[in-house]
Amino acid sequence: MIQNKNLQTEFVTSLKKIKQDKFSGSQKVLDDTIAAYNDLLKTDTEYTDIKLARYIKFTFRGLLDSHNQFALLRHFRDELLREIDVFYATDKGARAKSLREHLLKKVENYYKTWQSVNDKICINALLNINFSNKTIFLHSNSNTVRQLFDYIKKQKINLDIIQTESRPKSEGKYQAEYFANNGYKVTYIVDSAAVKYLPLADFAIMGCDCIYENNFINKIGTKAIALGCRAVGIPFYVITDSRKFSKSEYLKPENKKPVSEIISGASSLPFTIENYYFESTPTEYITKLITESFVLDGEKIKDYFTGSK
Repeated sequence: MIQNKNLQTEFVTSLKKIKQDKFSGSQKVLDDTIAAYNDLLKTDTEYTDIKLARYIKFTFRGLLDSHNQFALLRHFRDELLREIDVFYATDKGARAKSLREHLLKKVENYYKTWQSVNDKICINALLNINFSNKTIFLHSNSNTVRQLFDYIKKQKINLDIIQTESRPKSEGKYQAEYFANNGYKVTYIVDSAAVKYLPLADFAIMGCDCIYENNFINKIGTKAIALGCRAVGIPFYVITDSRKFSKSEYLKPENKKPVSEIISGASSLPFTIENYYFESTPTEYITKLITESFVLDGEKIKDYFTGSK
């Protein structure tokens, strides 16, 4: 068996990279998290069932402290914790040999169940939005949006892109590079130029990290873009998977991020600097919300939550 210390070093290194990832969307962070826990569970270790359960709970607290706005992480965490309870509620004679074996099977099944979710979102998006020869406004860096435009490329649909830099981490640059390298014409702009460029777009489309009855969470700057779309009279679309729907309004407040990401030498300046990555935007600003299994007009989102309670 591999010593716990060696395994922990590899696992902790993987989790550290995930915690420090400030450029990727929630889908990429989830994929990396699933891979890390899958590697942990595939290895025959000296962990007892109780110690493994405690270790998983402990490490997930750290992940969610770093990415507490990501509903996908909470969904995966909740599934693992539920399966830990199922394991202990099952008679010893009927359960798997170990918690590790039980959870490994469940993690693999979880991945298989959800691995095609973005493909389904892409199909629904093309059924509900005309992308042909359009100019599309994008913000931040979304794995779901990337996969959508990969899918559009395969359909040989021509379109142009306006992409924001997405401060403070400027991860929009990576999305702009990705699309430009895949043959799209991309115009890259600073966030404050959004209102200037929105009239040149046919619509805006983006992902989200969590959606509630009255609002959704996404990269800061989203609300200004949604309001800008209203002002110039163009649609504002959101694509997301259903795991990001939450009936609970509880969300741990986002911690302020380093002010050095905005300006250096901040401590010597005679004013206050605040830096956040995420913000809340009213769902009523959404023209159409597109998931893998259903599509909602913006004004119907609240009804969906009310009906599902």
